[in-house]
Amino acid sequence: MLFAPPQAPLPDDSLSDVLSPYHMNIERFPSIAGSQPYYSGQISILQYQSRMSLESWHGVDLRYHLELLLRTFRSILNHKTSSEHVLRRELARLLVVLSDLFDEPLFEWLLDYFQRWWEVETSEDWSVRQYLVLGVCKAASAVTIKAYAVSNVLSMLKASFESGESCMHLSALNGMLYLLEAQVNKVVVPFLQSLFKSVLSLMYTEQSTQVKLHLLAVLFSVIEQYPKEAEEFAFTSQAVSLVLTH
Repeated sequence: MLFAPPQAPLPDDSLSDVLSPYHMNIERFPSIAGSQPYYSGQISILQYQSRMSLESWHGVDLRYHLELLLRTFRSILNHKTSSEHVLRRELARLLVVLSDLFDEPLFEWLLDYFQRWWEVETSEDWSVRQYLVLGVCKAASAVTIKAYAVSNVLSMLKASFESGESCMHLSALNGMLYLLEAQVNKVVVPFLQSLFKSVLSLMYTEQSTQVKLHLLAVLFSVIEQYPKEAEEFAFTSQAVSLVLTH
């Protein structure tokens, strides 16, 4: 079956010897996009990966219902008009939320579909794109990303960090937390220099509490996982200095 979450949550101590609190993404908080609450999803990538091999969720098979929903979404999204902007945004948000129930094939579908969707949305349409970059990073962290998709993910992250919209920064930071936790080196390593610059740039400017918390989470995670690269680009010293002075 497609969806198979665990019968019980993983105990906290089972991962304490493997991951720091930063890797568990405990710093994630909801922020506000317009008047709508924006949730990035709190479930650890390790929990996604662990439940993919299970066969049922309390005896319930959700495959049929998920496929019906996805078929409906595809039908609506393939008929894009300006009057459907709000609907497209909400569908993108809902797919990110529903992806908590996805298994590997559905994450692969999400990764491919959101990349193609990104191409048809204008760069000004950040209210939709904020969910696309988050969904792509989430999917890329849950499955083995193919080489052709790496450049797309990198360009989406770059555009998100360079955007003037705070919600795009928040989505990109959440996406990086997924990628760092899952150690998706084929995406993270080529993006490190850009990530260092983006994090420092955002740290120097006034940010909301949510963005600040996500910046700190990414900052410490990347220093922990890539200490050599962080030192080479003088990221560690600058980042620590900024943390101590803010």
